Amino acid sequence: MTDAATFERDAAAAVAALARFLARSERGEAPVLRQPPLAQLVRNLENRLIAEGWLSGARLDAFLERYLSSATRLHHPACYAHQVAAPGPIS
Repeated sequence: MTDAATFERDAAAAVAALARFLARSERGEAPVLRQPPLAQLVRNLENRLIAEGWLSGARLDAFLERYLSSATRLHHPACYAHQVAAPGPIS
C-alpha cells in the first residue's frame, strides 16, 4: 500500500517527466518516433513491474524515461502526419 507522501512524490515525478517530454518534443530535441520492435519494447518496459506493482520512486522514474523515449512526439516541429489531433498538454 502506498502512503500519501509516496503517492505525491510519484505523481510529481510523473508530471515532471511528461513536462520534460513535452518541452523536448517542442524543441525538436529527439526524433518524432523512435520505436523499437514490439518484443524489445516489452522487454525494455519490464511489464512485470506493472503487474507486481513496483512502480514507485526510482523504478517509476526509470520506467517513465523508457516509456516516453518510445512515444510518438506529436508536438515535435517535424511531426506533420498526425493521424489524430495533437492533444493539449493538460489533457
